[in-house]
Amino acid sequence: AETLPGYAMAVWYGVLGPARMQKELVASLSDEIAKLTRRNDTRAKLLGAGAEPVGSTPEEFAAFLAADFERWGRVIRAAKIAPE
Repeated sequence: AETLPGYAMAVWYGVLGPARMQKELVASLSDEIAKLTRRNDTRAKLLGAGAEPVGSTPEEFAAFLAADFERWGRVIRAAKIAPE
């Protein structure tokens, strides 16, 4: 926020698969990952590493990604950053 007012930089991790992945497989993987992140030992390890386990549905994660891409896309366009 000190460098770019109105922006907060955060590191996040997510699981992505190929485009047009079968919805049943997406749902199954999402359910298993959610179960894993709710386990006490997993949460303790993530929290110990400074991560905050959030967990979300595939739809919520897609909306998060779209908003993040839009937010940083504005920064990239404004700064005229070109791909290398």
